[in-house]
Amino acid sequence: AFVNRTPDKEPKGLREAIEKKCCVLYFPIRIESSILMLQRLFTLSEETKPLHIVWNHRWEHDKDPDTFFQVLIDLHNAHIPFNLSVLGESFDEVPQVFQMARDVLKDHILHFGFTETKEAYYRILQSADVCVSTAIHEFFGVSVIEAALMGCYCICPNRLSYVELFPRSHLYNTPSQLRKMLKDYCLRPEKIRGRDIQEERQCYKVYLWEQQKAKWNN
Repeated sequence: AFVNRTPDKEPKGLREAIEKKCCVLYFPIRIESSILMLQRLFTLSEETKPLHIVWNHRWEHDKDPDTFFQVLIDLHNAHIPFNLSVLGESFDEVPQVFQMARDVLKDHILHFGFTETKEAYYRILQSADVCVSTAIHEFFGVSVIEAALMGCYCICPNRLSYVELFPRSHLYNTPSQLRKMLKDYCLRPEKIRGRDIQEERQCYKVYLWEQQKAKWNN
């Protein structure tokens, strides 16, 4: 687009010349192999529990928590069953929606706040069914890839880096589409729990440091 706006002396074949020299180096995810080896095996009692939704992003406006919590409040008001864990780091200025949502959704909450250790963070991800992003600004998506590697089914907006990370079935265009997807999975959690989690996790291991380090070292 920039070259097309050049009024004169426009370079020819610039894109092709640069493209041959370029490759994408993804952000390398570091997770201990012992944690990755843990598998989530559902017991009969777990199968009947409400869908466990997790949100694991920074508590800031660019992650659009307003949309996320409004969708969940709509489900709550419609008496749709679900459990909720809200993870992620918070700073001095926390959007007010977090306290409001904590009050309204208190009967659904399993965890709310930053975890003391990385291991505790991974344990919650391993216990969750669905990870949701509503971000309007995202460089890569470390938190959703971590969740996917822990066995979560990630639901993300159809924009930003997510369109490269996930297949179309994981993406939504509008809050109403997100609400419809979550309602469906809340009412039929077996649709999430019955999929081949181990096969799905293999797709995301390409982002692990062990898979990436040869390219970075070059």
